[in-house]
Amino acid sequence: RLPFRQTLELLIDRSMSKFCTSVIATSRATRKSLIDTRQFDVTKLPVRVIYNGINLDTKEYEFDLREQFGVSPSSFLIGILGRLEPYKGHDELVRAVSMLPDGIRQNITLCIIGGSDNVRKNEITALASSLGIGEQVVFTGYINTTPQEIVSSLDLLIQATQEFESPGLTILEAMAVGTPVLATNVGAVPEFFDTSVGVLAHPGSILDLSLGIQFASENREEILMRAQAAKLRVMQFDERIMAHEIRNELSILEQL
Repeated sequence: RLPFRQTLELLIDRSMSKFCTSVIATSRATRKSLIDTRQFDVTKLPVRVIYNGINLDTKEYEFDLREQFGVSPSSFLIGILGRLEPYKGHDELVRAVSMLPDGIRQNITLCIIGGSDNVRKNEITALASSLGIGEQVVFTGYINTTPQEIVSSLDLLIQATQEFESPGLTILEAMAVGTPVLATNVGAVPEFFDTSVGVLAHPGSILDLSLGIQFASENREEILMRAQAAKLRVMQFDERIMAHEIRNELSILEQL
């Protein structure tokens, strides 16, 4: 028997599909999931891939994480952006930082950026303290500005998601502003991100995360070169291009 949630999702999908002429998925991984897990029949209901678009009109940003939260200018500032949900990998990231060689770890500041309930925040705080890095972890809470402005302050953005990711908008936004990225190889991430534009880690591997952070810290010029390559790659995700693709899809449907 299927779990209740999956059964409910299938019932909703089947009901909604009766009123749809096609479905737009935001990645190839999402399309595959709809077919394999949600049992979409593409012979009856086409599923086309159109990625989420992002705003590529970058500018000089005024917000500065270091200034706002008292981070030393000499510190290697890494950050993870998003709600403090277990599947996002915050625990694994804290453990990864604690595994770094002393000389690197002591120069690291980890910003955990995003809203959370107190229970989850306390759990991560206790974990960091037990591993001896409590003073190097900064919880910013929700920051009322654009993700691009936030990640532009970082030396390294980390996406440590342990499960499906489709696609990571925060990764794309970091690529757009030239911030180096370390990401886990999950879901749709391999469709637009690889080691030519950043650093990859296997999901669930704390060692991979730790080695990725160490590599980025020790090879600043190399990861900045990859970040510049990422700025070129991300141009294909311009929101104007994606909007044009959606308009084309609608035009086709209107002719049916």
